[in-house]
Parts: sequence; structure tokens; C-alpha cells
Amino acid sequence: MAVMVNAAAKMLLAGEEGADVVDFLRAELAASAERGGRPFSCATLKTYVSQTKSQVIAADFRNAECDFSALQPFTNEPDVAAFLVAPLKKQLELKRRHRAHPDAFPSWPEEAVEALQGLELLPRNMNTFKIAEHEVRAIKRADKRNLHARMGNVVVISDGAALLARAEALLRSATPKDGYVALVAPLLLVSGRREIEILNVCTGRASFEKVGDRSVLFTGQAKTKCSERAPGYVIPLLVEAGVFLHALSVLQQKRGDAWNDVSNHAIHKSMSGFFTPVYLRQAFPMLPEEGCKWHLLRSLYLQYVSICFEHTMAVNFLGKRVLGHFDESESLRYVSTRVDGMEQALKGAFGELDLSLPPT
Repeated sequence: MAVMVNAAAKMLLAGEEGADVVDFLRAELAASAERGGRPFSCATLKTYVSQTKSQVIAADFRNAECDFSALQPFTNEPDVAAFLVAPLKKQLELKRRHRAHPDAFPSWPEEAVEALQGLELLPRNMNTFKIAEHEVRAIKRADKRNLHARMGNVVVISDGAALLARAEALLRSATPKDGYVALVAPLLLVSGRREIEILNVCTGRASFEKVGDRSVLFTGQAKTKCSERAPGYVIPLLVEAGVFLHALSVLQQKRGDAWNDVSNHAIHKSMSGFFTPVYLRQAFPMLPEEGCKWHLLRSLYLQYVSICFEHTMAVNFLGKRVLGHFDESESLRYVSTRVDGMEQALKGAFGELDLSLPPT
């Protein structure tokens, strides 16, 4: 990927029309797919376009003709003044966040917000650097087919109580001598976090602080479309908070400072050999072979929370709250699992679900 993305980024930085650069990526990927005997994927093209755009933005490739004069009357507001001197990436993120959450920035006068949305921050050639509408529709159709397939053939855990007991036993007995899988797999299941969100405890980009007996304040959400650290929120745990935090500290001891100043991508790449179905079933032998993927643990967490805590929320809304999704629709893909074999004593056994932030 890196070679093709670098080539495309250089073309954009040299001023070539965005649509022509997309054509270049499209042709290269189509040729690669043909050589490999596989169909061309619009989703792959979208990924390459996104990676290229990120690289170009990181190079601060901005519109030299962008007129900021409409914001000058508001420079007495510290947030507006900070925006004007921020790098391009930060400016684009702030503009997007203002558009999505207009009421979340009370320090910005309404006139300043209007001026912000009128700014053309990117050069004109970037306006056409996007995939075609028919490719967007193809990706949406494929996503819908995949979602329907998952919803129509859910992954069933026949002995949910045994899986939960296994995870707790691994966490309670955790030592730095344990393998990464024996540490990370149960941490993911009982917290519902992504792999990188757990691993980032070792970099300082994620943190977990005890709030209640079975809850922690989590900071370090991934996939937020923002370079800033996302605000923390309370998540329930499927084990006591002390057990979870003990195993996290063991992971930190095991890793030491080896990941200082290492990017998320580099960490995930270095650990990807562990995130295989074979290793996952070594940690949890009761998982079925079919559908056994590491991301399955995030879906199972949601099912366990719904069963073991007392609440009145629909599952997809609960998913939004405990998984940190932007809206309820994102959680639909996480309801394609079912946990059977739960002892009656476990249903609602963890008490009332409390997701309120601790007092400051």
C-alpha cells in the first residue's frame, strides 16, 4: 500500500487533478486484482483514497487562496485564535466537528461558525479527489449484504457461563510470563475494547480508572476521526474492576517501554500475528470455529452486558453507550451473536447498569 499511496500523494502535492489521481489508483488496483485473480474492490479503492488524503493533509497541503478575513473580528475568542494558527489537519477536524455538533462549541459566536463553514481549506484539486458515486453505492450495497448475512446467521456461544468464567480465571492468574493472547483476549472480552485500545495502555494513549465495583472510566477511544484524544466515558466490566486493572498492569509490565513513541499502525502490525482464530481458540476453546474472529469478542461483550446488568435499553442503543459509537446504527453489526448457557444466577447478577461519570 505504502508505495502506491506515496505515489498518489506526490501527484496531488504537485497539483495534479484529484480525479486523475483517483483514476491512477483505480487502474493500479484493478491491475493488481487481475494479476491476483481476484475481483476489483471499491472498498479497497476507498481505503487507498483515504490513506492518500491523510498523507496529503499531514503535509499541510492547504489552499493558499483561503480567505480567513471573516474570522479576524473574532480573534479575541481564544478558541478562534487557536484555530487560525492550527495546522491544516486540526483545522479540518474542527470544521467537521462544528458541522456535526454545532451546539458543542459555545465559545464560538454564531457568525464565526458561519464563517468557518465557508472556508475552503483544501486546494481545488482536492475537491475531485474522491471515488465515484456508483462506487459509493456499490460499497453501501456490499455493506448491507454483509450485515444481512451476519444478522441471518448469528454466532452462537453454547456455554456462555464457561466462557465468562474462563476469561475471569485468566485475568485473576495473570503474570508477566503469560503469552500475549492469554492476557489480551480476556481483557478484550470483559471490556469490549478494540485490540489497539487495550494495547495503548502501554503507550499512555489509553487509560482505565476505577469508578465502581464493575466499571471504569475509559479514555483512548480509537476510530474517532479526530487526532485529539476523545473524552473519556464510563464502561461496565464483566469482572470486578480490580481484577481487570491487575491484568492491565501485568500487560504493562510485560511490554515495558518498548512501545514509547510507536504509532497505532506499527503496534497493530507488530502484534497482528497473534490476532488469529487459532490463537483465539487456544485462549477460549469453547468458541465455535465458524465465525471465530477477534472482533467477535467485542460483540460478545455487548451481549453479556445486556444479560448480566439490569437496564431498560434496546441492545443497539446499549451498544452505542458502552462501545462508544456515534449513533445507534453503528451498533447493528454487533448484535449478530447470541450467548446461550447462561446460568439463571448470572442474569442481572451484576446489578443496575450505571454509566454516569464520576463526580469531579
